[in-house]
Amino acid sequence: GSLRIVKRYRKLQKRGQDLSKKAPAEDYHDFRIMVKKLRYLMEFFRPSMDQEEFDKIRGNLKAVQDTYGVFQDTEIQLLNLRELSGEIFELDASVDTMLALGQVLGVLEKRLSQAKKKCLKQAYWLISDASARSFQSCFQYPID
Repeated sequence: GSLRIVKRYRKLQKRGQDLSKKAPAEDYHDFRIMVKKLRYLMEFFRPSMDQEEFDKIRGNLKAVQDTYGVFQDTEIQLLNLRELSGEIFELDASVDTMLALGQVLGVLEKRLSQAKKKCLKQAYWLISDASARSFQSCFQYPID
C-alpha cells in the first residue's frame, strides 16, 4: 500500500508544479480530484505506523480538497450568474437589477481570486520538501 500511495503522491507533486495563477479552472479541478484519490488511497491502506503523522497528512489533504471545492463552486456560480445576467439583460431588466447583479458578480470574482491564491499556496505546500518528508516519515518510503 505504501508504494501505491507514494506513486500517487509523486504524480500529485508533478501536477502541482504546473499550477499557476493563469492555469485554467479545469487544472485546479483535476488537482482536487488527485488530492481526493490520494486521500482515499491512504485511508484504504491506513498504515499501522506513525498514526499521528498519518492523521496530520489526511487532515491537510482534506483541507486542500475543501479549498479547491470552494474554488470550483465559486467558478461555477460565476459562470451561471454571468449567463443569467445576459438573459436578464435581454429581457430589459431595470438598471437596479443589473447593478445588483454586477455587485454580486464582483463579490464572487473577489472570492474566486482569494480561493485561487489559497489553492496555489496549498498546492505549493503539498509539493514542498516538508510535505514530502511527512509522507516519507508516515509511509517509510523514500520520496526523492
